[in-house]
Amino acid sequence: MSALTPEQVFFLALSRMVWLRRRAAKTSGLPFNEETITETILLDLKTAYPGHVQIIAFNKAQEALTGADWFWSFVSADGSQSFTMLVQAKRLEDAEQIYQGINRNIGKRTPPARQIDQLLATAQSHQVPAIYAFYNHVTNENRVPRKCGSLQLSDADQVLGFGISLAEASTVASVLPDETFDTHRRHSIPLHCLLCNRGQGRRPGGGTADMAAYGFARLRLETSTKKRDPDDLGLRDGLHPIVEFALGFAARDFDGADHPTLDHFPNIAGVVVLHDSNEEIKSESERG
Repeated sequence: MSALTPEQVFFLALSRMVWLRRRAAKTSGLPFNEETITETILLDLKTAYPGHVQIIAFNKAQEALTGADWFWSFVSADGSQSFTMLVQAKRLEDAEQIYQGINRNIGKRTPPARQIDQLLATAQSHQVPAIYAFYNHVTNENRVPRKCGSLQLSDADQVLGFGISLAEASTVASVLPDETFDTHRRHSIPLHCLLCNRGQGRRPGGGTADMAAYGFARLRLETSTKKRDPDDLGLRDGLHPIVEFALGFAARDFDGADHPTLDHFPNIAGVVVLHDSNEEIKSESERG
């Protein structure tokens, strides 16, 4: 585990939680749906992430308009740079075959509009990547790709770490209407691999913002031959304007449902800001 940073260890624990609870829910015949999983993840982020986390929730009813769930922004300790992405969550259905609803239409438009197209359009308009977070559990563990080079191939977390996997939305769109796990696993990576540290066990100088930008760039290159502008990677100096707005909104301590400027907010469920700790983080081997 010493090859992982504390942030990666935390994300691996989140994925493990999703995998094991999804398995328990199916065994018990109880629901563990997307919204409940997301709320559990947000609670764990707020209470246990090895850094400062701010979660600003907005009008969830707007999700139907955009297909978007949350803006996630990784911010360096000094605030000099950040990596922001737009995240849509999808749960693998209990039959363990498809991510139901990736290809669905939203609203009552003519012609019909797909949720994924709205997700991509929203991300493009704000110059951030669009990401799918898949909530997974499959009984046959051989279906899970062993993709983490920081873990031994025999490590159980090669499977459990796929409890939350990430895929680039444009790559997901390119293979639709196929919604199957066995297709989308090929262009997905475990959540903790987004913050790949090249096996060093520590954050680089640019912090998790640099790590997330590297992880996304690697994901993009692994999953698509389509060229994209480097500016669409989500890495920027300072904070994304939406993140700045959300933090200012939270500082004023207004009720999101009543605040008048919400009419101008870009129809997202909320913003998650993951700010690196100022404390120097050492690997487990260094802590000895």
